[in-house]
Amino acid sequence: MPRYSKPLQTVPAFEGFAGRDRNDRFSVCLRALLGTEGGFVDHPNDRGGATHFGISLRFLRAEAAINPAVRGLFPAGPIDVDDIRALTVEQAAKIYLWCFWTPAKCDALPTGIDGAVFDQAVNAGLRTAGRMLQKAINRAGKGLLPALAEDGAIGQQTTAAAHRVYGSDLLTAYRDIAADRYRGIAIADQSQAVFLEGWLDRAAKLGRA
Repeated sequence: MPRYSKPLQTVPAFEGFAGRDRNDRFSVCLRALLGTEGGFVDHPNDRGGATHFGISLRFLRAEAAINPAVRGLFPAGPIDVDDIRALTVEQAAKIYLWCFWTPAKCDALPTGIDGAVFDQAVNAGLRTAGRMLQKAINRAGKGLLPALAEDGAIGQQTTAAAHRVYGSDLLTAYRDIAADRYRGIAIADQSQAVFLEGWLDRAAKLGRA
């Protein structure tokens, strides 16, 4: 999801959501993500359409069509730009927990890389974020661990390897891989180059929550 809007200076509260502690890792990483993603924007070059708290109209329509829990967060009828504009931080938190944090196995990852993978799952998709993690583990653990298959599926082997090689080298590798991905997007599609500066800033901050 492209980054072009002004970051939120104050992230709205979401105490009590799903019984989560505001200081657990999901809540901490979510606040960082919401601060990065910003509020409602509808940039003409954003291929996802209107976006609020980083949740795009295109994603929300697709997810609501296959996920009854997400569909149940919104009034009956087609999902449209008004639903994105009216999106609450409580709704966003539930969507991020159900659709990104839990499927990406972030609870099983070390502190720091959990937030980095979460951020990129939101921004690039679950499979891409998983491949980036496996690539970073292979880079940071070269000569120490057998190479992981870079298939994007985050399972027990990947999470265990992340703990074994965890440290600044793993986060550095993940940030570098994210930055390279963003540069590749801008080169392949010049209409997206307007977002590159913000993307590279996002990559540099991965895992700091």
